[in-house]
Amino acid sequence: MKPYLKLSLSLCLLCFIILGLATYTSAPTATATLPQSDNQLSDLTPLMQRQLKDALPPEDLAPLGATPCQDGSAAGYPCEAIDLLAFMPLASFTGAETNDIWGWTDPETNIEYAILGLQDSTAFVSLANPTSPQLIGIMPRTPTSGVTTWRDVKVYGNYAYSISESPSNGVQVFDLTRLRDVFIPPDMNMPADFVYNGVTDGHNIVINEDTGFAYAVGANNCSGGLHIIDLQNPAIPTSAGCFADDGYTHDAQCVLYNGPDTEHQGKELCFNSNEDTLTIADVTDKNNTQQLARVGYDGAAYAHQGWLTPDHQYFLLGDELDETSNGHNTYTYIWDVRNIDTPELIGIYQAETDAIDHNLYIHGQHAYQANYRAGLRILDVSDIANANLSEVAYFDVYPSNDAPGFNGAWSVYPFFESGIVIVSGIEQGLFVLQPDLSPRFTVEAEDEFLLACGNTSVDTMVQVNALNSFFGDVILDNSNEPTGVTVDFGTNPVSAPGQSLMTITTSGAEAGDYEIAIIGSSNTLTDDDSIALHVDTMNPATTLLTYPTDQTIDVSIAPHFSWSSADQAISYELEVATDENFTDIVLYATDITDTQYTATETLTPGATYYWRITAHNSCGATSSTSAMFTVIEATVVYTNDIEGDTSDWQTAGSGVAWALSSARTSSGNAAWFASDPSNRTDKQLISPPIELPSNVELLTLQFQNYQAFETPNSDGRCWDAGILEVSTDNGTTWQYIDNTHMLADPYDAVIWNDTSGNNPIASSYGAVMAWCDPLQNFTNAIVDITAYAGQTVHFRWRLGSDGAAGGEGWYVDDIYIEAYQRSSFNVYLPSILNP
Repeated sequence: MKPYLKLSLSLCLLCFIILGLATYTSAPTATATLPQSDNQLSDLTPLMQRQLKDALPPEDLAPLGATPCQDGSAAGYPCEAIDLLAFMPLASFTGAETNDIWGWTDPETNIEYAILGLQDSTAFVSLANPTSPQLIGIMPRTPTSGVTTWRDVKVYGNYAYSISESPSNGVQVFDLTRLRDVFIPPDMNMPADFVYNGVTDGHNIVINEDTGFAYAVGANNCSGGLHIIDLQNPAIPTSAGCFADDGYTHDAQCVLYNGPDTEHQGKELCFNSNEDTLTIADVTDKNNTQQLARVGYDGAAYAHQGWLTPDHQYFLLGDELDETSNGHNTYTYIWDVRNIDTPELIGIYQAETDAIDHNLYIHGQHAYQANYRAGLRILDVSDIANANLSEVAYFDVYPSNDAPGFNGAWSVYPFFESGIVIVSGIEQGLFVLQPDLSPRFTVEAEDEFLLACGNTSVDTMVQVNALNSFFGDVILDNSNEPTGVTVDFGTNPVSAPGQSLMTITTSGAEAGDYEIAIIGSSNTLTDDDSIALHVDTMNPATTLLTYPTDQTIDVSIAPHFSWSSADQAISYELEVATDENFTDIVLYATDITDTQYTATETLTPGATYYWRITAHNSCGATSSTSAMFTVIEATVVYTNDIEGDTSDWQTAGSGVAWALSSARTSSGNAAWFASDPSNRTDKQLISPPIELPSNVELLTLQFQNYQAFETPNSDGRCWDAGILEVSTDNGTTWQYIDNTHMLADPYDAVIWNDTSGNNPIASSYGAVMAWCDPLQNFTNAIVDITAYAGQTVHFRWRLGSDGAAGGEGWYVDDIYIEAYQRSSFNVYLPSILNP
């Protein structure tokens, strides 16, 4: 990633040493550090901060040889249709973590080489024997530059060009033919042949091999746009021009355009990923570059990188922050660029994982994506004109999870004639892979689970998908069907792509759960899927209500219900009503698979209710008898609906404080609101002093809680969060109220507590639980405050935000305190109330 604005030299040097370097094979250990002061951290851009927060140390891994992908795994790495040829861990190089990767084929020897970016250098690896790759040499960084997370390398002819974010790196030029002459590899010190200093640093370098021009992007000139470099003399590049009309460019692809738009055929065009737009520039005349199009899109968070189809008609774009900002799975944006001046977004491919997408390249009819924690994903783009992409292979270099974090696969190079694909794993090393992209098909049932009652028939559609241009008939069959079950396919064989209606008939099958396999075959190719079948033979039995039983008194305001299991029941339905005929239902829950349920809504203290359970299965439903119960009595101690005078409330802390808002309310026209900004703030809302009664069995603080915070990180920890505190000494000291006191709407997750204490709450309490849901509508939060009975207290709602992305904010409404007196102790409440 790249900052929006250039940082000062001192701040850049701080951020370049953060991702943890291991010991060099011939150099001392470098220590990983983070900026320690709040000012230093806040000066880093949100993108840089987010990547630094997800940074992990290098993995201590062993080299691996050739391992086929079998049963979904190759040497522990999840895979499909991709074999592992070899793996070189970071210790094989300098121990520093990887970033970009590219390739070169020696025109004399036809040996293929991997060119691997590292934090401190660039490595050259021979793939002459791809199952036993060999490190040939290392080009150290420019002596005056520093270690950096971001390095990029591309090739023109027999020269490699390496650029980095580190100041004073320039563009290092390396004659790749030198790799032929390394007598005893590896040569750990192969300095650059030349350093082009027309830019001192940059994020990426783009090369158009058809024209012999390079484009440094995100550099320190041209407003961060395209700094054009002439490679006609590839050993000594020279400056050629600029494109700065749309400011900062994160990445680009520049081509000699051969698409259908006749107005621009033969021109040199650059397709730029410019943070929030796809921007197309005409760079044919290097002294008079022109912006042709600039188009944004809904959901844009950070337009990162993209690639054209070989016919220059379509463009795939990856957005690096939309998964975390918008909370969806991996998106790939599909653009129709047949009219260069008016590109059109025609569709979005959504992957099955929610990993962040990083770099992608298109070769032939396939897109090769490096999707961080989901690893390498290969998509068939042959039907891109209809905005249809399909995943045909993958190799996950980060097996632990596919969450949206900045770890795992940085980039991929798929352009070797051999078909070998190389991937750089940030904390892992170099993966040498062999995809199998031969034509094949998949068989997929529309339903994963079917229900059948007695003698009946149930249907599902079976889809036969053609991958990698497969063509032919697929014969469908089945196995594992139990006694009394028959299977029929309406169409058989199926001409792929196609579908067939699968009918399952149950006649005499016993009640139970079964798995039926669906098998497709075409010559030597096979694929299979399965369906879970649940058979019932009668309505479920009647449940017995175990708590609260009939006539129970002093039940919790947020009751816990329990009942006995019912034979052949699949799920249960709970109803709570104010009348025994259940015409006025106030609490309802369905599809309950357990035999207990705790209400997330509160009932009226002192009121009487009726409840019942209905058991469901495929044959029908059976309801229990009802039971009556009475909710514990309550006395209101304090109430404030935020509609009247609030002058006795206080706001404090950094940033724009809490204020009254009418934008969202639980009731009435006003609620307290604190925004969740993208900078470090500590916002506090303080109640007036409240005298709590003594001699009570239970005291609760209740309020309506609306949260719209920044999405938690890939491990589920909170960047921005809110907590509740209490003071018994007129605000001199404050105590954190933990989750054991939350009777309803408990805290969501743990606050991220990095070494800089970037969230103010983490600075105060460490990694504590907090409210941080990215979107929670008004919910009644209930807090047990019995421990403070008989004291005068202040409560404080505290919102802490870090220095990166934010959200809408926090609304608090309808605050009140209730005291409860039980007439008996035959009552279910959380254990804190009955120690």
